[in-house]
Amino acid sequence: MFAINVSAAMGLTNLVVPHMLRQRSGTVVNIESIGALVSLPWCAMYCASKHALHAYTRALRHDVKPDGIHVMSVIPGIVDTRFRDHVLAGEVPEGVASLKRCISPESLAQAIVAGVEKRKEVVLKPSIGWAFWAADLFFPQVMHWYFRRCWTPARPSVRRSEPLVQFPEAGGSSIGIGPGVARHPNHGAAASAPEEIALAESLPARRSRKR
Repeated sequence: MFAINVSAAMGLTNLVVPHMLRQRSGTVVNIESIGALVSLPWCAMYCASKHALHAYTRALRHDVKPDGIHVMSVIPGIVDTRFRDHVLAGEVPEGVASLKRCISPESLAQAIVAGVEKRKEVVLKPSIGWAFWAADLFFPQVMHWYFRRCWTPARPSVRRSEPLVQFPEAGGSSIGIGPGVARHPNHGAAASAPEEIALAESLPARRSRKR
């Protein structure tokens, strides 16, 4: 997720910005998400990566604007690409699946072109996204209620086949629990499914001992 949403954008930017600096002109456009402004349930890692890209884009804008380089953040809401029809796992919460305020890829592309021509710093589409961001900023409890009511999928009592938890660790290693993919900081290889279940069941005990 971070490799695609953050590292790829940073790598491409590092390739083109030196040329733009020499000619003192150019445009960098990064496609972010409303999840860059509002942390959404059900997609924590996606939002984290988009937050990172948003922060990088803002910092880059401050760095290169004096040199004539235009840096623009594109913050779309839900785009009607049928992406969710082809996901490999998980279930879209009903409140998300029934959202009507989708935008077409064509309208987003037109907004991006217009933003580049007008040298905008931010393109947010649909514009109701500004209200969504303001509500999260000024009325967090209302947004929490909304997310719990509409965005959170029903939780089954026990589902060992689904990813349960992931703990990032210092140095890049992590504990990742999923179907046949449990990784522990002290083990370089992924654990088997039985080890995954044993690790998942041992986590609450480890936490209680730490307390």
